[in-house]
Amino acid sequence: MELKVPQKNILSQGNYTKMVLNDKQIKHMQESGLLRIDPFQLNSLSPASYDLSLGAFQSINMLEMHRNDLLEKDGFVEIYPGEVFLASTVEVIGFPKNITGEIVNKSSTSRKGLFLASTGWIDPGFVGQLTVVLKNESMRNIKLQYGQKLWQLIFEVCEPSEQAYQGHYQNSEGIVEDRSGDETIEF
Repeated sequence: MELKVPQKNILSQGNYTKMVLNDKQIKHMQESGLLRIDPFQLNSLSPASYDLSLGAFQSINMLEMHRNDLLEKDGFVEIYPGEVFLASTVEVIGFPKNITGEIVNKSSTSRKGLFLASTGWIDPGFVGQLTVVLKNESMRNIKLQYGQKLWQLIFEVCEPSEQAYQGHYQNSEGIVEDRSGDETIEF
């Protein structure tokens, strides 16, 4: 599903190079069909971001174990010290060609010792659930619940791209492992 780009810049007058959307703009774009957040909850809206919640979970710790815990609604998962895992958002995100985004930890997530181990950049035109790589950097187990708000999505306006994102992860559902097809990593 490709979202429409407004013919007229409804967000500002004149030229701009970068602009972060505020809560009123995010809500307006969601209600107008210019931006997709599904499910959309008003209590997840912050002054300049939208809170995203934990969906699926899969450990990718290569030391001793490989867990593939399916995190059910109302379920919990315990993350061990040093464990690296993939997690998806509950929300499906859809960006038009003039919006890009960045996913960052909520400060409460970082204060627990849970950190993003990957960049969280979302290209214009992306549609799907987001998959992030996280690592427990604390010395204790961290218990997480399905639907727990862990991240913030920051929306930025850009000049409309010539084409919408059409990469490996378009229309992602749940956790999506590496789709690059490149099995080697060279240093």
